[in-house]
Amino acid sequence: MTPELVRKTVAETVRRLGNPATKWTPTLVARNLYALLDDEKLAGAAALNEALSPYWPVLWRVAARGHYFERREPVRESGRREPVYQPAIPSLKEDGYTLSFARGEANELSLLLSFPGVRGPMYPLGPYPMVAEFRAMLGAFAPKAKPPQHWNGEQFYGYVTERASETEFWFRAHANGIAFGFSGDEWKAVRELFRKAWDVPEVRTAWDALTLDYGEL
Repeated sequence: MTPELVRKTVAETVRRLGNPATKWTPTLVARNLYALLDDEKLAGAAALNEALSPYWPVLWRVAARGHYFERREPVRESGRREPVYQPAIPSLKEDGYTLSFARGEANELSLLLSFPGVRGPMYPLGPYPMVAEFRAMLGAFAPKAKPPQHWNGEQFYGYVTERASETEFWFRAHANGIAFGFSGDEWKAVRELFRKAWDVPEVRTAWDALTLDYGEL
């Protein structure tokens, strides 16, 4: 097995997992690293740290993700810390939809998606695992997607359907069953709203910090 083959295999696995039609989940993906650390005779901790240091950010996120799935909590420092002032993040608008942001304890970031209209519904998104899956679902369903398509994740169930020759996009949270539907243009607007949000430096910084707490979900 060559390094080039390993890279190609990992790249193909990532590509397939990004496809919403994928029905399988890879298992034992970290077994080779575990076997290396557990069974091989290594030169020592210093040499191991030096060899792994270029990959430390990725390894940390993998470890944090495993910790979250096992314990259902992020990896954070213990003990109380003095709160650090963080400026408010301005709301964003796109074709009648509004996305607002609220900072919480530690690095937490909550979102509020407000629908068009004077009394339009307001849908809260948070914490990080819920926001991460919602963004993944947005990316999986392109505005010109052809039905039928489905998303069945840990947080959400979504699907693409057709009514009177028009494509519709629907989702609901498993926790409450409240469903929302969108036309193709409305779904496109929500996707664009989230795209613009992650171009905001404050959002990007907060999100990068959360990936270290939870891993990349």
